[in-house]
Amino acid sequence: MEVQEFLESQKHEHIVLIHEELTIGNSIEIKFIKEGLGKGHVCLYITNDVTTTKTHMEEIGVNVSQFEKENLLHIIEIPKTFSEYKKNILEIVNDIEKYRKDIRVVSTHHFDFSINDNVNSMIEIEQKIDDVFSKVPGTMICSFSLNKMGQNQSKEFITKLLDSHHKVIFLQKDGTSKWFNLP
Repeated sequence: MEVQEFLESQKHEHIVLIHEELTIGNSIEIKFIKEGLGKGHVCLYITNDVTTTKTHMEEIGVNVSQFEKENLLHIIEIPKTFSEYKKNILEIVNDIEKYRKDIRVVSTHHFDFSINDNVNSMIEIEQKIDDVFSKVPGTMICSFSLNKMGQNQSKEFITKLLDSHHKVIFLQKDGTSKWFNLP
């Protein structure tokens, strides 16, 4: 089973996606959104770079302006500072139940996670999201690049991320992947 097939088989999951190569991670994220749009799902893509995200979506055949007009696609820019992001993401998650239909959320995280404060704040955010996840009518992917994690923090950071998610997908540089259910 390919990673896209695995994702399409999920109905209500909080998934952490950890990737070694940013372009491979982005490709998986955008294909997940594209499939959801094709099924009429409301899709939120939370990113540091809205312009590049829209360009990548258009390149793989997503008519961004059409889906935005239909109120099915919402590309949300992550604030520049981590403290603003923390407030912003929790507001978005608390507001998700307003959509009242199947939803897909991708949240990319391109902050510097070699900084302890960012690691601790991200763990707190992920735990709060997991605490209210029962209200989310769909699947959420939280995506992290191994390149943004400091060597000293990565093992502890990943362990804590696994505690607040239902499943994990590891994408390797060569495009191979592994996924696991978490207890």
